[in-house]
Amino acid sequence: MQISDDRPVLVTGATGYLAGWVIHDLLNAGARVHATVRDLSRSKRLRPLEDIARDSPGSLEFFQADLTRPNSFKRPLQGCARVIHMASPFTLHAGNAQRDLLTPAVEGTRNLLDAVNQSASVERVVVTSSVAAMAGDNADIQGQLTAKDWNHSSSLTHQPYSFSKAEAERLAWRMADAQSRWTLATVHPSLVVGPALGQPSASGSFELVERMCSGRLAQGMPPLTIGTVDVRDVATAHVQLAFNDWSERVIVHGQSLSMADMAAELLALDPTLDLSPRQLPKWLLWLVGPAFEPELTRRFISRNCGHAFEADNRRARNDLGIDFADTRAALRAMAGQMLGQ
Repeated sequence: MQISDDRPVLVTGATGYLAGWVIHDLLNAGARVHATVRDLSRSKRLRPLEDIARDSPGSLEFFQADLTRPNSFKRPLQGCARVIHMASPFTLHAGNAQRDLLTPAVEGTRNLLDAVNQSASVERVVVTSSVAAMAGDNADIQGQLTAKDWNHSSSLTHQPYSFSKAEAERLAWRMADAQSRWTLATVHPSLVVGPALGQPSASGSFELVERMCSGRLAQGMPPLTIGTVDVRDVATAHVQLAFNDWSERVIVHGQSLSMADMAAELLALDPTLDLSPRQLPKWLLWLVGPAFEPELTRRFISRNCGHAFEADNRRARNDLGIDFADTRAALRAMAGQMLGQ
């Protein structure tokens, strides 16, 4: 994709796993990128992006911004025509769901869009949402997840990450509908897999793979199916949507894999891993799972294990032209990076 518009594109959460690939694609397409980070002094995390900028036709400028501070985005937004809002926490281990997930997701979206409303140059906003904003549990899906679906089953005590994504997205659409100067699109990836630029990320995607490689699942896998998508395909969707004017929700989903499938791929990469591709019976997991993994509540097991995950990705395939990559290869590349292979 060649970018002819020379006005800057703002990307929030620039050192995040997915954001790195979005900035990579923007820079290689010749864009001027304004990138926000929480702490400019952490130069090691900025270096991979600086290296990409050095060898690309685009340009990169960093700004410090805090999701929870109302005026953080005023300076980074100056002159920007397009905004890609990616800064939002994704972790499997939130100690306090309100503090660690909901508040930064919702208040970060509010603070950014308040700043967008005060910035006359902005014409387009793309927000990174998730399929989790469409369905909190696999049991919610009626055949196939679609862009019309909304998550009504999550809360601060059940699937809090999914709840934070749904609440932040609802706010974004309300704020978009309340004005007419800029247009909004939201991107809804399934579980993002693939290599990080630079060091492996603190993203929940890496947390899951690390957990699988750590020996904690040596007895077998939950009977759980997860939607997956290559990080580079998700980045492509963001960049393309930033330069069109669709006002809609777009699902980016490659393929569904069971955790047993994922374990088999990891073992093919490294047969010495303390990991079993055997699928545990749901009844056994329901009995003993909560004692070993806090996230494996009986409600989670009942509403997710043994339920299929399918999502309608035709809009991304047919109209964005994304030929979704095999996520098995992306998973192996991701794990290989983590294992130093």
